[in-house]
Amino acid sequence: MSWNPYLSSQDFVRGKRKHPDTNHDMEAFLKTLDPRLSNVWRDLEEFAKLSNIASQTGRKLQPNIFSEAMVSILYRLLALSPESASENAFRLGMMTFAASIFFRWRDMKQRQAYLDDSFTDALIELKKAATRPPSTVLLWLLMIWRTNSVQGGGDQAIEGWILEVMDGLAICSWSELHNVLKSVLWVDCLFDASSKRILEPTLEKAARKGAGVDS
Repeated sequence: MSWNPYLSSQDFVRGKRKHPDTNHDMEAFLKTLDPRLSNVWRDLEEFAKLSNIASQTGRKLQPNIFSEAMVSILYRLLALSPESASENAFRLGMMTFAASIFFRWRDMKQRQAYLDDSFTDALIELKKAATRPPSTVLLWLLMIWRTNSVQGGGDQAIEGWILEVMDGLAICSWSELHNVLKSVLWVDCLFDASSKRILEPTLEKAARKGAGVDS
């Protein structure tokens, strides 16, 4: 199995430059990871860019790119077994994100209960850990969990953690949250509408909490 980047090495997105809104915390975090994991992230990042460009231009993503990328990304993530709580939660968050892309793009209704349970357990372990990802990355993981959980966000400890992280980043609105998610990894056409709806109660709680602090 090759651990080299699959998509990012093929330069599908021409003329790539550092975006002025590059998440520097994300870049620094990637440098601390197992290179195999960060290489898979680069491919997932490239796939999200291709998906957003395809949506914005009205072009369809080539089926072979979609299928090959998904197989390559998910197969490599399944083969990894990080010991670090941070890396394992990140790996499972990536798997959940990639699986969600696959199901939504194919308009499939399957839910991945085993993956959901594994991701929930990994986040609980991460909450206990001394070393965690940067706040923006942590919020991305928590939002991927919240918007994909079969239980509909039934774990109250993680629900409370979400509000803590949002409060620390002074996030009270969808636009503020959306900016953070896009700075990490996001596919607007697949996730915006459903995530905004699912996260509305959480955002309302965050807004009330913020208003209480301000007053």
